[in-house]
Amino acid sequence: MFMGMTQVMLECGISQVGYKCYNVNMIESKIDKEIIGITGKYRINKIDSKTGSILSQSEWFSNLVVSSNTYGRNLIGRQMIGDTTYPIVLDSMTLSTDNTTPTTADTSLGGTEIATVLDLLTITSSGQANIITFSGFYTDVGLPNDTYYKIGIKMGGRLFTATLLAGEIVKDTGEEFRIDYQITLN
Repeated sequence: MFMGMTQVMLECGISQVGYKCYNVNMIESKIDKEIIGITGKYRINKIDSKTGSILSQSEWFSNLVVSSNTYGRNLIGRQMIGDTTYPIVLDSMTLSTDNTTPTTADTSLGGTEIATVLDLLTITSSGQANIITFSGFYTDVGLPNDTYYKIGIKMGGRLFTATLLAGEIVKDTGEEFRIDYQITLN
């Protein structure tokens, strides 16, 4: 080993909520682990379309970041090596009537997909984490009465995240939904 160089060992794996790599450096017999990853979480707000009041708000639920070729994490990796074929701008949120469990290989949500534009995008830093927050708003008129089981976020029209909702959304007349979302980059 050359003077001043440190040997680095990476341990990587895919979990249900994201891809993680650990940088394991041996320093004075102590292991220092740095978590590097992308994770997402969401919560659903059901809103009365006449009064604007929140009828219910879910807790925060974890989300799956996909990684198939030209989707999800792969899009970010492509940008890092100079391949700008596919934009990585977060541009829409999609609800789906499909109820199959998503996988990291997914390229769409399946079923009937209803998209909305993203609003209130911000980024904040906290320690080594960067947190992107935004919302998607579904109006009473814009979201047909149906049962929705999945949610996804798209970048440049390509699937980035997907999850089977913790509890389906049953949309009835007079209801609107604001879905709050956070993506954390460690």
